[in-house]
Formats: sequence, structure tokens, C-alpha cells
Amino acid sequence: MLLLLWIVVFFAADSSAGRIVSKFHSLTNFRIYLESAERFGVANSRMSPNCQSNGAVCNIRSYFEHVTMVKFGPERGLNGEIIIPPNGGSPKIVKFPNFDKTNWALIGDGSDMDVFSNEIDKSGFSGQVDNKKIFKGWNKPNTYTNVMAETRDILTEIRAKYVADGKPLSKRWFGIIDSLQILADGRRCDMALRIVAAFETEFKGWEIVKTDPIKRPYVPSYQKIDTDQTISRNRGKLGFEKVEQQIRDFIPKFNSGKSAKSHFQAILSTDQSREHAISIC
Repeated sequence: MLLLLWIVVFFAADSSAGRIVSKFHSLTNFRIYLESAERFGVANSRMSPNCQSNGAVCNIRSYFEHVTMVKFGPERGLNGEIIIPPNGGSPKIVKFPNFDKTNWALIGDGSDMDVFSNEIDKSGFSGQVDNKKIFKGWNKPNTYTNVMAETRDILTEIRAKYVADGKPLSKRWFGIIDSLQILADGRRCDMALRIVAAFETEFKGWEIVKTDPIKRPYVPSYQKIDTDQTISRNRGKLGFEKVEQQIRDFIPKFNSGKSAKSHFQAILSTDQSREHAISIC
């Protein structure tokens, strides 16, 4: 059984969950890059072969700088809000991300994911990466399907080389497993936040009931809409009979939309990838 999937997407940094998916996504890409370089040599790797220094692999900072798309805009705080000068005037224009703000010595090789998470956030990293710098000879549309197929091939080659060399899986492989779990959980969180926001907008003015907070490592706690309790709390109120069925149908309809289906596919594929990675250990 093979580790099948790593998703390389330009994930919109419009939620804390999205930013979490992005940074752990890139961390795992770095680990796959190291795995490939170790098995085949960096120059022969299909994973960022141009990220090297005198024939040696990039360290984690150099890798992030190599694959990340840089842009310029108003300076923002850790909460994502634009920093307004205390005396007024225009915000300072800065580079995003600014990796000088990250303590790379503390991050090391990224094995301590708490330290990595805290430090990479200081840079303003949003997860916008260039597939052409991640995959050798990349000339395909940046679709989920294309990226999945490319990465599956790379991971298949890495695993086959392990077998051919008669070597046990590295600790790094198990780090990939952990990152895949965070990715799947982050996407679940992001999906729940999208549904809640849309639901609250659609049914503003009615009492909306949510589940207890759901907590998973490295992912912000989040809640889901409790449709049955929402209906129960509002039943009998003036005019509620006109919206009850809409409330009952809202989440199924939302989940059938194109964006939601893409999210569900990503969650399912990431879960399957983690299961496959575990099964070969």
C-alpha cells in the first residue's frame, strides 16, 4: 500500500483553518522533498530539483523561499488586520510573507510542529505556492486532480526505492502521517466555518443553535449547526413555518455545491492517504 496523496493548492487565506492547512501542507511538501532527495539525489528528484546549494538540499527556510509566491501589501498583525499608524496616514507597505520575522533556528527541521506553527505565522505566510517550483517540469493546469496524480507518482517512486534499497521507513515518513491528519482536520474546520457563516447570514434573526465546540490538535475549535435544535427552538414563532423547510434543507444543499464537493473530496483523499501511509509502516 502506498501513501497516495499530497494536495498542492493555492488555498485562500480567508480563515484561520485555511492558514493552518496551508502551512502544514508546505511543511509536508518539504518533508517529501527531503525524502525524494535522499532516495534519488536532489538533482534527480522530481520534487523541487532546483532547490539546492552546491548539490546539497535546501534547508527549510530556503525551501519555503523557493516555492512561495511573494506579494506586497499593507502590513498586518498576527490577527490579519491591517496595522494603521497611530498618528494616521497610510499603512506601511511590506513584503508577504516576510520570512525574516521567523526564527528559523528555533524551527530547525520542522519536527516540532508547535514551534513551526508559531514561528511560521510570524512571517505572514498564506500558503500561496508555485507548482512549477514544486514539481519538476510542471506544465499542467493547477487542478486538484493533476496535482494528486503527480504527487502520487512521486511518492510511489520514493516507496519503491525504499524497498529496492532494503531500508526501513524514516522518521520523516511518520511526520508526513501526522501532517496529513492536521490537514484533514483543518479542512473539516474550514468547511464547518463556511457553513456556519452562510447559515447565519441566510437565517439572520432566528435563534441558531450550534454543537459543542470540536477540538483537534493545531486546529482552532469550531462548531457545527445543530439543525434539529435550531428548528425546535424556533418552532411556534411567528412566520417560522415559512422558513422551517429551508432551514432543514440548507446544509444538504450547501454540501451539494461545487465548492463543498471539492472540500469533501480533499478531506476524503487526505484521510485515505493517511490510512495508506499507516498501513505500510
